[in-house]
Amino acid sequence: MRILYLTIFCLNLYSVGLSQGKNFKITYHHNLQFDTLKVLQDTIGMEAILIGNSLESNYFFAKLPVQNNSTSKIKEEDIQDAGDVTQGEGTYTVKLKGKGITYDSIGNMVYLNKKLQTLSVREHMSSEYIVTEEKAPVINWKIINEIRMIKGYACKKATTHFRGRDYIAWFTADIPIVAAPWKFVGLPGLVLDIEDTRHQVKIYFEKIEYPVTDKVPGFVKEGTEITLEKYFTFRNEGFIKTMKYMESLRGAMYSDVTMYNIEMRKD
Repeated sequence: MRILYLTIFCLNLYSVGLSQGKNFKITYHHNLQFDTLKVLQDTIGMEAILIGNSLESNYFFAKLPVQNNSTSKIKEEDIQDAGDVTQGEGTYTVKLKGKGITYDSIGNMVYLNKKLQTLSVREHMSSEYIVTEEKAPVINWKIINEIRMIKGYACKKATTHFRGRDYIAWFTADIPIVAAPWKFVGLPGLVLDIEDTRHQVKIYFEKIEYPVTDKVPGFVKEGTEITLEKYFTFRNEGFIKTMKYMESLRGAMYSDVTMYNIEMRKD
């Protein structure tokens, strides 16, 4: 009985600590398949980090890794296909040889201001970074009475249709955190896994650290700022360019390259 009381006491302390706004750090694996003729494989993708608290969070991924020695210069030979390398204060950019595509060590990020309910998004498209601002979306989630265990956490199932895709999410109330990767807000718990039904997008949970001393990274507006309406058009054009480039690498030009023209993606 004493052990039971001690366990409950510790859990209460854990919950109170979270409510006081201490930071959490969640590691996900972020997968996106651009080629609509294929489905995702679990072995592809990239690490994504969500750092946040009760007031704000930042989800960032797809950034070039920073060397262990942050004071050292990034050399072209250190990065495959590197062309021009530009070193800044704590950051660097790399332009791939012959491709005209520039990446940097800041990467993509989705910053959520929980008080104002706004999203600031920085995303790499085509050959540059695009910056947009929007209200946090109101997602119509349908919670289903189905339970799945993910890394020891009991998760409930939820489904939604969001900006052109049908998604299945798994979220848990075992961890007293309300948070989600990317733009998937609105569920009463922590989203661990989410995937679309066409297997083009998949984000899954790796681990959680709490509390952490890591600060929530501020949003970086470095990029071309456009409206949300222009963003949708720009992204569709970027998808088409990406598809054509992938097709050229495979040496096969398909006549049906309007896969992203058929329906304007709004995600």
